[in-house]
Amino acid sequence: MTQTTLPSDSLTNYLTVAIPPTQKDLPFDDGKNMETFRHKLQMDILIETLYPWLEQRDNGFVGGNMFLYFSMVQVRNKDYQGPDFFVVLDVPKGERLSWVVWEEGKAPDVIIELLSPSTAAKDKLVKKLTYQNQVRVPEYFWFDPFNSDDLAGFRLDINTYQPILSDSQDRLVSQQLQLALVKWYGLYYGVNATWLRWETLAGELLPTGQENAVNAQIKAQEAQAKANEAENKANEAQAKANEAQAKANEAQAKANEAENKANEAENKALEAEVKANEAQTKANEAEVKVEEVQIQVREMEQRSQDLENLLQQYKEKFGELL
Repeated sequence: MTQTTLPSDSLTNYLTVAIPPTQKDLPFDDGKNMETFRHKLQMDILIETLYPWLEQRDNGFVGGNMFLYFSMVQVRNKDYQGPDFFVVLDVPKGERLSWVVWEEGKAPDVIIELLSPSTAAKDKLVKKLTYQNQVRVPEYFWFDPFNSDDLAGFRLDINTYQPILSDSQDRLVSQQLQLALVKWYGLYYGVNATWLRWETLAGELLPTGQENAVNAQIKAQEAQAKANEAENKANEAQAKANEAQAKANEAQAKANEAENKANEAENKALEAEVKANEAQTKANEAEVKVEEVQIQVREMEQRSQDLENLLQQYKEKFGELL
């Protein structure tokens, strides 16, 4: 933001409300937009992607293009300015009109300024010294949205900012947030550019809302594909089950047919046994009759012999009759 000078009577009105004044008492809008649309988008992508990360915490605040108040001298000098992006940890969540250090109880943990031709010198010199000596911001970064090579970070070491060196992946790591700042080329709200973005230490970009929507759509499509695959497998399994059932039914039919044939054979065997028994009975009856006839024959033979013996006796006794 650029410095704004308010009329002295306006300042008097603010200072008569409360001492020290709160965010409701102090100016919070200078009526000026950021330098360019790309500067606005760069601020948005830093804030938008950090919000979900911040939501996982119990506390914290992320803001941009807001006034930062850190001393009454600043108020008296009407030096109304603030960072393009900042993060404060361990403070209650909620909306702020501006960030008032004495009201909140702490200064931002991380500040990022977006450079432009009109602000670069001040951001690199004046604001750096202010954040180092007066606000005591633990980490300070700057980035030029139109010249991605102009990226630097500083960490407060005792009383002085020391440069943050890039890690092996060419990232600037924020110890305060345990996140990394990376340069990413891509499309964001219709603008192809190299953007400064947040990344986890494991190397995963914090996604934008649009990327979240795309990722959700991809996951939905993957889930649908898995569901379709599962359904196809279920259909295949059902088809195999139906085929197995058909084979089982066919085997059961053959088994029933074999059982019927076995029953028929058994019935025929029983019928044959019955006929054999009947034949045996008839044979036995015939055998009995044969024996009866044989007895009769023997009786007749005996009678014939007896008659022949009797005739012989008559002959002997009476001689020939003729």
